[in-house]
Amino acid sequence: MTFERAQWLATFQADDVDTGWRCSTCSRGTLLPIPGSFHEEATRETAQAQATNCIPMSLYEGVFSGMLRCSACATPVAASGSSLIKEHPSNDRALVTTFSPSHLEPAPAIIRVPTNCPRSLATELERAFALYWNDADASANRIRSCVELLLTHLKIPKKARTPKGDFRRLSLHQRIERFAHRKPDLAKNLMALKWLGNDASHGGRCLRREDTLDGFQILEHVLAELFDGNKAFLTKLTRQINRAKGRRRKSPWGYLFDK
Repeated sequence: MTFERAQWLATFQADDVDTGWRCSTCSRGTLLPIPGSFHEEATRETAQAQATNCIPMSLYEGVFSGMLRCSACATPVAASGSSLIKEHPSNDRALVTTFSPSHLEPAPAIIRVPTNCPRSLATELERAFALYWNDADASANRIRSCVELLLTHLKIPKKARTPKGDFRRLSLHQRIERFAHRKPDLAKNLMALKWLGNDASHGGRCLRREDTLDGFQILEHVLAELFDGNKAFLTKLTRQINRAKGRRRKSPWGYLFDK
């Protein structure tokens, strides 16, 4: 599945047919604006400026609230955030109000979560989805936490014995290095997520939504490689054929074919 980055950076309008955002409840449908549910007003600053001056629409700022609904399971989603007034893309004499959400409840699923993904990891991902809309740094930190949970699920130790016989805590960097002995390519992916999390925590640079989307895209690839049943099946099937240099005696499920 292609990662649709642009849709997670886009605004929407109350009369849009579909936002394209995947429902986190059923993972099948997308979120549709509910007609008539949106309320929008100018911010206090904009209203005061409008009362005393004729300000251009390009300087207009507002706030909104409204409802969306999943096209498949009908789950309602509450939305709120900021609004702008822009020229219509196909009619320069018309104006349209666009909405940029800072809160969606429940938040849409930015990436696909495999069905056999550990529940603790899936829950942490849901928190990362929710934070994406108003705090890119916090969302990236949740992605970093997902890496910790993933390594724990894969039995990568949290502690190591010292020469003196006691135990010391392993950093995330060290745990990823241990994982690299198993899957070096995926370890590089996890290291990139660690660096993004470091930036979000104490790098001195505020992350943008685009940066957090980088993290989601990388994590989606890692989860698909580790938990997607079809990929695991094909990997095992390919390995068996390569080892046999042709027709294999075992099925990918383990039992023997008839001779």
